[in-house]
Amino acid sequence: MKRKACLQDGEGRNRGLRDFKKWQEGDEDCGKITQAIFEGRATKYIVENGIIYMRNNWNEKQVFVPKKARNLVLKYFHDSPREGH
Repeated sequence: MKRKACLQDGEGRNRGLRDFKKWQEGDEDCGKITQAIFEGRATKYIVENGIIYMRNNWNEKQVFVPKKARNLVLKYFHDSPREGH
């Protein structure tokens, strides 16, 4: 199921790909992944419009979630009324 590329943080602000790009730019893991991509060592990762994506087992792109945003993403997908929890 594809979801809209927008999350709401704890303060009710909408967060989207622009925010992920900003968060990725300041993330140590993202820096390592970017370096590996440009050196040809990270074949399951790609960069498009400055955003790091990871390809899953079905070759679908998924935004790489930096540490700063992981709790936000987990909360969104776990606590959403649509998830039945």
